[in-house]
Amino acid sequence: MQLGDALFNQLPTYEADPELKKTCYKHLGLVIQKLTKKDYIHNKLEAMFATVNHTVEAQRVGCAMAYGYASASHLDIVLEKVNAFIARGTALPIPSFLSLPKTLSL
Repeated sequence: MQLGDALFNQLPTYEADPELKKTCYKHLGLVIQKLTKKDYIHNKLEAMFATVNHTVEAQRVGCAMAYGYASASHLDIVLEKVNAFIARGTALPIPSFLSLPKTLSL
């Protein structure tokens, strides 16, 4: 947990470098994967999502990777968080096939 706290506390220092922040998110996900304290996992997943700048692709990818790594051991918690984000409307809309522009002609 100390390593997870240290990584999380470092996140603001990587604002200027999205690739480093992405790597920090990824490592935070790996740390969460190995933990067993459910409250800590809930809190870090929530806080991680809140710190992501969703307009920066590298940060979104890093957060997604972290959630993926965490889900390897804590799928129930990760799914609960993702569903909560969707229910609150804080998740970004995912483009679908049906939302493609109608400019394509067959």
